[in-house]
This record gives sequence, structure tokens and C-alpha cells, in this order.
Amino acid sequence: MVESVFVSISCVGLFGLGIWHVLAGPVTDRVFREPRNVRLAGVALLMVAGPCFAFGGRYFLLMGALLLISGLLRALAPAANIRLQKGAYPRWVHGLIMMSAAVIAGLAYWRGWLGNWAWPP
Repeated sequence: MVESVFVSISCVGLFGLGIWHVLAGPVTDRVFREPRNVRLAGVALLMVAGPCFAFGGRYFLLMGALLLISGLLRALAPAANIRLQKGAYPRWVHGLIMMSAAVIAGLAYWRGWLGNWAWPP
């Protein structure tokens, strides 16, 4: 039950942030031009990763690992993260990636695409 609520809130939040990136790209660019804001986003991702490792299971371990890597990159090297994203693609593309990730993450959980392999045993 708690896991289902966590996944629902995470997916809706990620989708909403993706919409924000698409609709308010210039504002988002200004906000995330500052390393402090990128670092805060990284810390937020790390906080979301924590429960994933506590829940266990293939789905949550994969999500936790992805969130951990993304969060660490933003928290520990915000300037590099800013350069990487600015050079790779426009902000609206990042928004579409976030929205797609939210849909895929939700479907993977609700459809059981990763099975029910659990860890720790």
C-alpha cells in the first residue's frame, strides 16, 4: 500500500515537473542556471531514492539506483550538470524525457514488468 502511494506520487510529480519544463522552459533555464538550485534538486532526488532502497524488490532497487546516480551528479557536481544539460538538448526535450520516464515508471510498477523478485531475500 505504501509503495503504491509512493509510486503514484513520484510519477505524478515527475510528470508535472516535465510539463513545467515544457511550458516554462525559459523560467526553468533561469532557475537551474544557478548551481545552488541544481544542488538542491540533487538532494531532493537523493531523498526520493532512500525509500526505494528501503522497499526493496527489483523495481525499487532499479529506481533507487537511477535516482541515486542522478541525485549525486546534481548534488556533487552542479556546474558540470548544468553544462551537460545545456549542451545536450533544449529544456523542453528534458521535459519530454521526464514525462516519458513518469509514464514508463508507472506502467512498469502497475503492470509488473520487472516481476516480483525481492531483495533482500
